[in-house]
Amino acid sequence: MGTSGYMSPEQTLGEPVDARSDIFSLGVLLYEMVAGRPPFQGKTDSHVKVSIMDQEPAHDQPVVAVPRQLERIVSKALAKDKKQRYQTATDLKLDLEQLREELRTGDTENALICYERGVLPSADPDDLATELTHRERRTIATLNPCGLPLQS
Repeated sequence: MGTSGYMSPEQTLGEPVDARSDIFSLGVLLYEMVAGRPPFQGKTDSHVKVSIMDQEPAHDQPVVAVPRQLERIVSKALAKDKKQRYQTATDLKLDLEQLREELRTGDTENALICYERGVLPSADPDDLATELTHRERRTIATLNPCGLPLQS
């Protein structure tokens, strides 16, 4: 069956699953890496399953500022309707590789979202490098080992 927090909506309903269900689970992991918490929560497994089927992941409390493209990728991986999700892992991989390349070449002007919800005090991308904690830098390195130009 699976761990409830990582199940796709179709899996929580007991419907047949395919590779798109695995893509949803990967989307959950990506969300956790960025947000620092699971996208779907509840007091019991049943509550978590209802959350997966009926609620969208919250976009608050990020661990780090992330490129808009990464938010789009994670949202697409977490689409409730499997027809709206990435259809293959290769499609997801290609988008992640494209994002990595854009970040490496600096072709993401205004791509960073600096959240002003208490995590990063400034919305100025130039101040980003000085405001990141060591944990946030490690998270970015995990998501994009070749990418963001951070100062030590």
